[in-house]
Amino acid sequence: MNAYRLAIVCLVLSICGLREGASVANATPATPSCGFTAVVAHRGDKVVLSTADGRIVTERTAGENDARLIQQGAEICRQGGRPGGELRIMAGQYDLKESIVLDFPCTVSGEGRGTILVPPPNDYAIRIMKTERSPSINDWVWGPERASIPRWLTDLCGERLYGVYVRSLAIVGNGRGKGIYLTGVTECICDDLAIHSTYDGAAIYIDRTVMESEFRSIVCYVNGSIKNREATIVVASQDDGDGNNNIQFTRVHVLLPNYIGVQIGTDKKFPPRLLYFTQSFFHGWLPAERMPPCDLFLVHAADPERGIVISESRFTNVGKANAMLHVEKGAVDLTNSILGGGYGKTIILADPDTKVSVRGNMFHEVQDGEWSLDASGADVIFAQNILGPQGRIQLQNARSAVVTGNRFGRSEKEAIVGVPKWLFRAKRRIQVSGNVFAPATH
Repeated sequence: MNAYRLAIVCLVLSICGLREGASVANATPATPSCGFTAVVAHRGDKVVLSTADGRIVTERTAGENDARLIQQGAEICRQGGRPGGELRIMAGQYDLKESIVLDFPCTVSGEGRGTILVPPPNDYAIRIMKTERSPSINDWVWGPERASIPRWLTDLCGERLYGVYVRSLAIVGNGRGKGIYLTGVTECICDDLAIHSTYDGAAIYIDRTVMESEFRSIVCYVNGSIKNREATIVVASQDDGDGNNNIQFTRVHVLLPNYIGVQIGTDKKFPPRLLYFTQSFFHGWLPAERMPPCDLFLVHAADPERGIVISESRFTNVGKANAMLHVEKGAVDLTNSILGGGYGKTIILADPDTKVSVRGNMFHEVQDGEWSLDASGADVIFAQNILGPQGRIQLQNARSAVVTGNRFGRSEKEAIVGVPKWLFRAKRRIQVSGNVFAPATH
C-alpha cells in the first residue's frame, strides 16, 4: 500500500487503519481498540467495505449497489455463529436499490447526519425482522433454565429476534421510499435518527410481534403517503399472536406529515397496547394549503384497558376539519402536555365507547377551532387542565365523566357543553366539581 493511500485510509478510520487482502471468510472480530467489526466508507468514487483489523473485503463504484455492500458488512457481524458486532457506515450518501435486512443481533451506526441512506422506491431503507435463520430471544434469555420454562412462553419468545441497534444516521428519501420496518423483534433500539422526505410511506412501520423496544431522539420530517395510505409512524394491529406492546417513543418529532402523522392500530383483530410517547412533538403542515385532510395523531385501534400513554409532549396544527388527537377505539392517557395553535376543528376528539384521561395539560387557541375536547359518548377524566378563552369541552351522552380541578377561560355555561342539569344533581355518571371558570360575558 503506497503512502498516499495509507494516509487516506487513516483519515477515514482513525486508529483502526486498513490492510488489504482479506476475504469475508478470513475476517477476524473487532479488536477492543476499534470498537466495531466492519466499516463501510466512501473513497473517491468507490464505496469500500473493510474489516476492523484492516482488510479490504469489497469495493464497488459508489451508487452501483451500495445496499449489497452494506448488507455484506452486516453479515460480518454474525460470522462464526456468534451474534453481535457493529457495522460502522462512515459519512457519505449511499443509494440503496434494495432494503438492508438486519435479522440477527448487531449494531449499525453512522456518523450522525453525515451518513445518508437513500431508500429504494416504494420500499424501506432498513428492515429489522426475524427470518428463518434468526436467533430468538429464547437463545439469549433462558440458558440452563429453558427446560423448566412453560412451552407457551418459549413458543412466544421464539417468535422474536432480539438485540438489533440502529443509531446515528439519516434516511433521506428525496421524495421516494420509506424508512424503517420492524416485525418479530424484541429488545431493539432505534436512536438518534433523521428520517426525511419518504413520500412512498412510513418513516417507521411496526408491523407485528414487536415488544420491549425503544425509539429515541428521532426526527421524522415530511413522511407518509396519502396514495399508499401510510402514516409517518404506524404501529399496526395483527390477525393473531401477541399484539405489539411495551414500546417506548421518547423525543420523537413528527413534523409536516404528508398523511396521518401517527397511526396506532390497523384493521386487524389484535390492536397494540402499552405504548408510551414521551417528550415528543407532533406538528402538521404550514401553510394550511399543504395540510392533508387527516388527523395528526390517530388512535384507530388500541387496547381498551392498556392503551397509550402520552406525556410531556406537544400537539399543534392540523387541517381545519380535523383533530390533533383522535381516539377512534381504545384507551388513551394524556398528561402534562401542551396542545393547540395553528388550525384544527378539535384538539382532542374521543369517539363513543373510548376511554380518555386528560390531566395536567395546557390548551391554547386554535384558529377556527370548536372544541378543546369533544368526548361525546366516551368515558372521560378531565382534570387539572388549563384552558384559554377559546377552551370548551363537549360531553354529550358521555358514558361517564369526572371534570375536576380545571381552570377554564370561559364561563361555566360556555365551558362545559352537553351535560343535562339533572346529571349534575344526581351525581351518577357525570361529576363536575372544583373547577374555576371565567366570569360570564353577559
